[in-house]
Amino acid sequence: MVTLRLGHSLFAALMLPPALGGMVACLYLAVSLESLPAAVCALLCAVAAGRLVWVLVRRHGQRPANEVVVMGGLGGAAVTHPAFITFARHSKGMWGRQGLVMIAEEGGVFLPMGGAMPLLLEFFLTALVPRVRFADVSFEIGGTSPDAMAEAAARHGGMVLGPDWYWNDAMRWLHRTPEDGMLVLDQVPEGRMGLFKVAPKPTTAELGHTGRKVWLISGLVSAVLLGIGLGAALWKDDWELLFGFGFYAFLVIVATVFGMRMVKRRYREAG
Repeated sequence: MVTLRLGHSLFAALMLPPALGGMVACLYLAVSLESLPAAVCALLCAVAAGRLVWVLVRRHGQRPANEVVVMGGLGGAAVTHPAFITFARHSKGMWGRQGLVMIAEEGGVFLPMGGAMPLLLEFFLTALVPRVRFADVSFEIGGTSPDAMAEAAARHGGMVLGPDWYWNDAMRWLHRTPEDGMLVLDQVPEGRMGLFKVAPKPTTAELGHTGRKVWLISGLVSAVLLGIGLGAALWKDDWELLFGFGFYAFLVIVATVFGMRMVKRRYREAG
C-alpha cells in the first residue's frame, strides 16, 4: 500500500480553528442580517472545515504495517526508491480528473483519485470554492515492474505510461494520442523523464486552438458568474451582489490572461 499525502497535518490543525471561527461568524451574520453573501461564506468555511477534519481523522487512524507513507510538500511529490510519485491532473476533451502518477525506471502509471468532472464546472468551482491543499490517497501497487503497474492500472481504472508517450518539459505534461488525453504533473522527477519521447514543439495553429478553448471556458465561467450575480441582485434587490459576482468574473479573466502569458513564456524559455 502506498499513500501519498499533500500538506502536513500540523498546518491542517492550525487552519481548522480559523475555518470553524469563520463559519460561526458568517452564519451569525447570515441569520441576523438575512445576508445571502454571508450564508455563502458560511457554507464555504464549513466545506473547508469539514475537509480539514476528515484529513486529521483519517491520518490519526492506525495504518497497516506494510503501508509506505509519502509525505508530500506543496506539490505533493516525493521520491521512494525505486519510484517517483506525484499528484497529477488528467484532462480529456472537456473533462478532467485528479490522480497520481508513479514513475519507475521502466515506465509509469496514472491512477485516478475519483471520477471525471467537466472542466467548465471545475473552473467555476475554482473561482468560488477555496482549494484547501490537503489530500490523502492510498493505492495498492504490487511493485514497480511493468506487469505490476499494468495490474494496478487495470484494477483502479488508470493508464500505463510507456516509452510511446511524449513528455513536454516546458508544460510538465505527458500525452500520446488525443484519445488518451493529457497528464499534467504537479512535480517532475529529476533524470527520470528520459524514458519518454521528447514532445515536438507545438505549431502556431495548435497553440491557437488550445488558446481558443481556454478562452471559451473562461468566457463561459465569467458569463455564468455574471448571470448568477444579476439573478441574485434582482431577487434580493441588492446590486452589490452583481458587483461581487462581477469581481469574481473579472478575476477569472485576469487569471486566464496570466496563465496564457505563463504558457507563452515557458515555450520561449524551452526554445
